Amino acid sequence: MEFRHGMRYTDIDYTGLGEMHMSKTGQKREGRRYFGDLPKWSRLLIIIASVGLIVGVSIEAVWEVHLNNYSYENWERTTGTVVYVQMIHRRIGPYGAERRSDRLTVEIEVNGEVFSSRNFEANLGSFRRGAEIAVRYDPGNPNAMVRDWPPRPIIDAFMIPGILTAVIFLALISNFRIIPPRKRTFSLETNLRKYLNEELNVQLFEEIISRPDLWDFMVLEPDRPIKDSIFIQASYPQATSWPPEFILEISFSNKKTGTKLYRLATVDKNIVLKHIIDYWQKQEIPDVSLWEDVSYIL
Repeated sequence: MEFRHGMRYTDIDYTGLGEMHMSKTGQKREGRRYFGDLPKWSRLLIIIASVGLIVGVSIEAVWEVHLNNYSYENWERTTGTVVYVQMIHRRIGPYGAERRSDRLTVEIEVNGEVFSSRNFEANLGSFRRGAEIAVRYDPGNPNAMVRDWPPRPIIDAFMIPGILTAVIFLALISNFRIIPPRKRTFSLETNLRKYLNEELNVQLFEEIISRPDLWDFMVLEPDRPIKDSIFIQASYPQATSWPPEFILEISFSNKKTGTKLYRLATVDKNIVLKHIIDYWQKQEIPDVSLWEDVSYIL
């Protein structure tokens, strides 16, 4: 088997490799994992759902402040007594978590007559029987009563929606990751054998580089491209060349530039070893600005 020089990939459509997509910054993402890489209709749907959520929360918050501050302003204030406490279970959503709270039965006295209502709800354990609670009641129907909450400024109604808006906005403009990336796997192939991902380690790379009997060439290939790079490969110095040099090559591919192959010749095996280990261990691409562009051989 000969050193590839990228020729193994000339009959492959790189644009479909790994279901890759280009972001607006030109950096390739792995699969549809970022917001900016989703189809236009999906992004629009997420934005519409986010706006709907913010509007819904805002309306609910404003309505709550309105009810608290204005709806019962003509009702009378008094102090009621908790006469019964019942723990209730409420499920949030069809498959949501169960919420437990207390339902209070409260009595008030108006003009010597006792009226009661069980339409009070409080946090679990916050009230006991005999406790006093501030209420408002309808003078025309004292059985209609609500808890007398302190007045809330209207600005409070927009606090939670404002925070929610800021979080969603920052997530969208930062092109947030929707699906966590899966760990890359690699394969290493020499002219003698192929090594699977679980066999790869630093000692193996060091041993292969140091022993010419183990390889004439090696190709390290990730299961998904690393910043457009689809493999890195090296060849052992040939006896016919002087000075004997290792040849290191790295290949890139994307829709905009097509397939590119860059080459570095060096007599230092440690340079070759460093680039290969960094590619495998750190998923780090070498700076190819000083490498030779040999894309013409593809």
